[in-house]
Amino acid sequence: MSPAAKAARDQSRSDGEAGGDGGRGPFSSAWGLLCRNRELSKVVLASGLQQSASAVADTFVISVLAGTIWGQRMAVMNSTFGIAINIVASVAGGPFGRFGDKVDRRISAAIFGLGSFMPVWAVLVFGPTEHGLYAIMSLKVLGSVASASNVPLALANDVTDFQDREVATGAVFAGVNMLNVTLNGIPVLAFLVFKVMETSWQTMMGYQLALCTLYFVVLCSIDLSSRFDSDQTLERGKALLRQDSPKGTRGRANTMRSTATLPPVERCRAIREPFRLIFWHKRLRRLCASAFLLAFSGSVIMTVSGQFHFQSLGLLPYGTVQELQVVAAVGMLPGQLLVLPGYLLTGYLAKQKGTLTLFRRLIPITAFLKLFGVLLIVVSHLWFLPLVVTAESYTGLAMVPLMRLVAAVAPPGRVGEAMSAVGVSMQAAGLVGNAFVIMMHPLMKHIHMEKQLWIYYPLCAFLHILALLPVTGAPSGAGWGMASGRVEDHFVAYVSASVAGRRWRNRARLSSDARAAAAAGGSMRADCPPPDHFEDGVDASTATDSSDEEDGSVTPR
Repeated sequence: MSPAAKAARDQSRSDGEAGGDGGRGPFSSAWGLLCRNRELSKVVLASGLQQSASAVADTFVISVLAGTIWGQRMAVMNSTFGIAINIVASVAGGPFGRFGDKVDRRISAAIFGLGSFMPVWAVLVFGPTEHGLYAIMSLKVLGSVASASNVPLALANDVTDFQDREVATGAVFAGVNMLNVTLNGIPVLAFLVFKVMETSWQTMMGYQLALCTLYFVVLCSIDLSSRFDSDQTLERGKALLRQDSPKGTRGRANTMRSTATLPPVERCRAIREPFRLIFWHKRLRRLCASAFLLAFSGSVIMTVSGQFHFQSLGLLPYGTVQELQVVAAVGMLPGQLLVLPGYLLTGYLAKQKGTLTLFRRLIPITAFLKLFGVLLIVVSHLWFLPLVVTAESYTGLAMVPLMRLVAAVAPPGRVGEAMSAVGVSMQAAGLVGNAFVIMMHPLMKHIHMEKQLWIYYPLCAFLHILALLPVTGAPSGAGWGMASGRVEDHFVAYVSASVAGRRWRNRARLSSDARAAAAAGGSMRADCPPPDHFEDGVDASTATDSSDEEDGSVTPR
């Protein structure tokens, strides 16, 4: 083992012991992180409240209305409105992500929550009628402006030290699902399965409004000041690596590059920024391609799964409202509950084995799990449905390392925009997937196969495994940097970024002193740029060659 690798191993061990998770398992590591980082716990709680409030509306109102009013047209109508949602989310995702990077992240999280809460409130005006259903779906389209921005993960990234972010990502996914089971699953079991008491949609709307209020209260209590300064110092310091790289890192341009920001653009071109990241940034380009394929297969399954479950159990078109509610509940709760250990284990393994390595191994495993849904046509019983939806839930585990990789390769100061870029890719995949379902439905009806929705499962499993191709190998010239999972690259990037961070703090201090001297009547030193000069994390003196500017990265000299 090389000296750098040994030093990296020792550094990793010391970081684990300092963080309180050295030698711990996935559950204790996640719990210890949430106990140490109170702000991350608040982010998980707020995200869980947001998801639960949306799920209550979907379970008790929207899915039942769609099943009773649309019936056999359910998949097609969901795809039609899904296309509109994908278009709005794709166009608005980039500007909203940029907006989240420029302002307090809690503001963008509040807008994100409002957009998800607003649709079901139309029932209060139109009632549970066909007009109310169309009003709900129309408001879903309007509320999707922030759905591509992955605000909860960006907020969790802001309040977590970078060495804990793999575990934090898994904890966010697991915590949100656990709260969703607690706040949405328990009412479903009590009111729909065990019939503890009779309830109406008005009662559930009041419960949903209470969850919405708690969400905004918790969101306002999150403190971003404690970790924001140190995090920005570390991230922005990567832009100065070429001036401050230690002697041992000068020849490692191919294995470790810091991802500096793209050249500044005018505000009117903000819509184009996520697409610049998607196509010009060598690392994000590959991750966006994988995200597109994963999201395409997932969106198609999500679109047809509701109708497929109802048809396989013989509930369309003659199932009662109560039967549809029970199937909707059984098709949701077991997967959300049983996937919790998977999320925690994924985050833990990402930190132990390397995020990129784990992502590559998870893709074929989760692709195989997609085939499990086909068995429902053979075992058409309600008791078997939880096994199917649990397997479908585990197919989403690949998103945990993917989102951590996106945050790792994001340009300094543009984590939210990079998240939005991947979100735009996923929304574009959803749009293509919904259009695919709409085109396939008339064809299947023409050949009398409109009820054979099982054929979507093997097709989506094949597309899912193709997501492995973009992350095979390394980007030309740039490599994967810290995202590679190699201990040497992680150590070099950690040390170099820390040195550059200290350099950036010294420059900021000298600039502050120069401004104070200028205010007292002196002249500001010409060689000390003001802190605003580092707004995008790159100094004018750190000029890059054309190849570096194309992918938004800087090679340390």
